[in-house]
Amino acid sequence: MLSVCIPVFNTDIRQLAKDLSQQTVRLGIDAEIRIYDDRSHIDYRRANRVVAGFERVIYNELQRNIGRSAIRNLMARESEGTAILFLDGDMQIVSDDFLKKYYDLHRNQSIVVGGIIYPAQPPGTSYMLRWKYGHQRESINADTRQLFPYRSFMTGNVMIPQKFILENPFDEEIVGYGHEDTHMGYQLRKMRYPILHIDNPTMHMGIESSSEFLYKTKIGIENLVALWHRLGYPKDFSSTVKLLKTACKTNKPIVKNLYLLFFSVFRKNMESNLLSHNPSLFIFDLYKLGLTLQALRKYKH
Repeated sequence: MLSVCIPVFNTDIRQLAKDLSQQTVRLGIDAEIRIYDDRSHIDYRRANRVVAGFERVIYNELQRNIGRSAIRNLMARESEGTAILFLDGDMQIVSDDFLKKYYDLHRNQSIVVGGIIYPAQPPGTSYMLRWKYGHQRESINADTRQLFPYRSFMTGNVMIPQKFILENPFDEEIVGYGHEDTHMGYQLRKMRYPILHIDNPTMHMGIESSSEFLYKTKIGIENLVALWHRLGYPKDFSSTVKLLKTACKTNKPIVKNLYLLFFSVFRKNMESNLLSHNPSLFIFDLYKLGLTLQALRKYKH
């Protein structure tokens, strides 16, 4: 059996649940669809409760918010399938044989990453940064992702053997937004666990506004640096994360201090560009480097 596990937080899950339910029936796939709500706002919970009536769907509302890692671990423990397909709740199915492609591989004990694509047009000017970043940095075909299989590991659309997750759960010390998948990718690389990248994408529909994306980027970088600090600053971890690798090269006293001075002077200008109708991803990279060096300085102190 294949277990499709979708953690939900403040997302309308109805269309995704309907599409998956219909595919399992139409294609005759032995699958269960577990949808667990991580204490969303009551309006989302009321709307989403209808999915409990869909065929093959198991819907559960948690009594308190437990976080992105913990809810995935919980779903893995309670699943009945030999493999677990993790999907983010803001994804859209774009192919009629989406589940079949995973089901055909679900017994081979590999981790299978399907990929992510984005809508052809941005939802509006205020969403340009997230949309542009997604198109240029995250929408990558399988052949290219396979060149750096662990760096391209993402939990938004991935199938993992249940046995592996039970023995190597997601890090529940990572709270808030981001990088539980980075840590998992690092663990996989150390274990040399096989990852197969295929072209079986979902479309990311939950595109944040540019201002929200900047805020989440800051939180994510703080999580990343906190994780690196907790691990003891291993070099093999920073070498797998491009942002940390760049920060290490810059993290020399004179260079770092000059860059932080530059960042403090031009930060507002950078943010103005990133919130504009034509944000520069080069400036976004500079912005993230500044945030990373600030976070590293805090931990060093």
